[in-house]
Amino acid sequence: VGVVTTDATRAGAIEQLAAFTRVLKIDLQTAATPSELVEAVVRLDGHDAVYIDSAAVNPFLNSDMSALKGLIRATGADPLLVLPAGGDALEAADMGQAFADAGAGRMIVTRLDLTRRLGGVLAAAERSRLSFSGVSTTPRVSKGLNPISAVSLARLIMPDAMQNPETEDGQDPARMAGVAS
Repeated sequence: VGVVTTDATRAGAIEQLAAFTRVLKIDLQTAATPSELVEAVVRLDGHDAVYIDSAAVNPFLNSDMSALKGLIRATGADPLLVLPAGGDALEAADMGQAFADAGAGRMIVTRLDLTRRLGGVLAAAERSRLSFSGVSTTPRVSKGLNPISAVSLARLIMPDAMQNPETEDGQDPARMAGVAS
């Protein structure tokens, strides 16, 4: 696996990602422009997968979204939205639609370990027609992402309906739903 970051503007962004990729023993490249991104992806030719990390963008600023679209066009990458759970439903729906308009067809949902209200995530998926590509249920990056099915999503939405006495003892509904490792 190889990783390229285009996040050269946020203070400490490259260093933070470098720390994660070192722990995971993953090759990291950096790129500041679409042409540098193409060169970095070419350098990672032969890897089973190459992930491109972009800088955070404001989905409501045309300049941010144009820059993101330029990166996507340069590589033909399959973009996906990384959306933290727990946000306002209407805001999340608007964000999801903005990223779908930029070419995203899938999303990864993070912070499920910290969230009990999933309305924002569901609104984003419904409005933008983004599919779930995986979920994060732990702050530990080395634990990776987990798949999510319709059944495990339903269990997250309605943990009390699980009829499992362990949930009354304070067990994490995400773990009980089968999405936590």
